Amino acid sequence: MFRIAAYHWSPAAQRRFIEVLAETGSVQQASNAVSMSRVAAYRFRKRAVARAFAIGWDAAVLMAEEEHFGKLMEYALAPVEYIGVRNPQTGRLHFRCTDPTLGRGKGTAMLLRLDQASKAMTAEERNRAQAVMCDFEAFLGIIERGGDEAELTQFFGDTASQEEDSLCVTFPRILPFSAEA
Repeated sequence: MFRIAAYHWSPAAQRRFIEVLAETGSVQQASNAVSMSRVAAYRFRKRAVARAFAIGWDAAVLMAEEEHFGKLMEYALAPVEYIGVRNPQTGRLHFRCTDPTLGRGKGTAMLLRLDQASKAMTAEERNRAQAVMCDFEAFLGIIERGGDEAELTQFFGDTASQEEDSLCVTFPRILPFSAEA
């Protein structure tokens, strides 16, 4: 049986993957950023030694979902610029969105994938991911140091006590419509 080479997932590579995933919402782009495959990322996430990585992944998905949702709402309220491009063969004029993350329905498709990923999280996974979102940089530091159980326990104990006095409160996203209703 083929064994996953965990040493390829250095703490620095894990941190970079989580950062890119939070920025883009794309496992493919995050994998490319650390020169690994998507399959390797998903396999590593399932390993017991990758607990901090998995929690960071969940937080990155929620962060990317919020970012893409905000961008799509901004787009809906104030449309981005379109440019006209004439097809040299047909002579027809086509309009393209100048924002590559929103053009041709990409933004909506990305938000749908992120939404499905966040809905697949258990309540415990979501709570931990939201706690990580409150102090994302500190959590990335834990990942970079190797993310042992003692540090994770301390982080979640510290964030639980800080949340009572903190302004870091996450609210459920309310959509104008529901596909489930």
